[in-house]
Amino acid sequence: MTNAHASSAFVYARYSTDQQNQTSIDDQTRVCKKKAALLGLNVIAVRADEAISGSLPVAARPGGKALLEDALAGKFSVLLLEGLDRLSRDLVEQETIVRRLEHRGIRIIGVSDGYDSETDGSSRQLMRGVRGLINETYITDLSSKTRRGMAGQIARGFHVAGPSYGYRSQVAATNGKGEPIGYKLEIVPEEAAIVRRIYDEFGKGLSCQKIAHGLNDDFIKGPRSGTWGVSVLYGSPRKGSGILNNEIYVGKVIWNRSHWVKDPDTHKRVRLDRPKSEWVIEEKPDLRIVSDEQWAKVRERIGGLENRGKGTGTKVTPRRKNTLLGGLIKCGKCGGAVIAVDAHSYGCANAKNHGPTVCAGVRAPRAELERKIIACLRDELVSHANVAEITSEAHDIVRKYIKDMESDRKRRARRLTTASRRASRSTARRPSRSRSVTTALRLFRYRGKPSSWRSTERRSWQLAMKPGT
Repeated sequence: MTNAHASSAFVYARYSTDQQNQTSIDDQTRVCKKKAALLGLNVIAVRADEAISGSLPVAARPGGKALLEDALAGKFSVLLLEGLDRLSRDLVEQETIVRRLEHRGIRIIGVSDGYDSETDGSSRQLMRGVRGLINETYITDLSSKTRRGMAGQIARGFHVAGPSYGYRSQVAATNGKGEPIGYKLEIVPEEAAIVRRIYDEFGKGLSCQKIAHGLNDDFIKGPRSGTWGVSVLYGSPRKGSGILNNEIYVGKVIWNRSHWVKDPDTHKRVRLDRPKSEWVIEEKPDLRIVSDEQWAKVRERIGGLENRGKGTGTKVTPRRKNTLLGGLIKCGKCGGAVIAVDAHSYGCANAKNHGPTVCAGVRAPRAELERKIIACLRDELVSHANVAEITSEAHDIVRKYIKDMESDRKRRARRLTTASRRASRSTARRPSRSRSVTTALRLFRYRGKPSSWRSTERRSWQLAMKPGT
């Protein structure tokens, strides 16, 4: 490793909440560059992630992914962080990333927490583990405190979740400085009329697709000013999501119905339902939009759709279709995904779910389209130029792997040689163990004996030690 490369450093910075901004990245970068100047390091690049939680895997962040790619490419030898919590607030993730980087000879320096890869002994590992545990505990404590605060707001009669379609959030109370301390919901008359229309049409037998198409044809804006689709209307009866399943429209507000946990294998957040005994249910008659009769008709029809086909093998609820090209092709008219719209055709997902107002749609026979694309891929992949290119890249990868292994072997050999030399010097300075033991035995034998006996014994021992005797 050349001196120039040995002093090359990257800075990684991250902030996670909306209470921070770009200045946080600038502050972290400034602190790291100051440390780099003291150590004589040359900062050649800065990688950063804005408004991204530390619990998200490093490889799933734009800046984190670029950092790992640069590390694998050997572009730097030192990584500067404000602290290990900037890298990750997950103990396992932090340990994995740190070990990967340090295995490749990259020195990691935490400016504020004092971590340094060059610290010898188990103290470095102990410090890293303690810091990782503290950083992960911070996330858990923050979640608990947030839930406690939300429960307190509900107990005081305020609304804590985002407004559903048909409602808007208004300030309900302020403190002495005029700052809002609580919010409440109120009905938006124009949107409430659309909600009643959806319930009436579904109760009369119209499908969610036809209802969504009609709303988009009438240029009615959907939730968050988007377009209407099947998922917005139907959602999930079990989760109480979707306009047709949300009990707030009959004046019942439910909080703490579910919570999110991270799957340790996929690192994705998964929604889990809480026991019904933990739900917080409040009756809010002033928020009612649909009548009991409208609600009952919708419930009866949804119950029939959910139960239809039991015992016959028929599934009415939507299911993911396993198709060769589904989601891999884009619509040439709207840019949306092309999916299997039925058993025999591919088509635009936007046209299917949102209607012709959003996209006129495209359509192609499944068998023919799959055959043509497979033939095209086959011709491209097995061409002489591509085979030669793939072979060359494979050889480059193998050569780089062998080079890295050889460098790692030499580095380990140097460390072993250094350790052996230190051990030899330490042994040379240590007094002879056998001489010390002999002296101790002699003193023990002389204890309590007359001086004449000791003199005779000493002369006999000296004669025995002379060469040739």
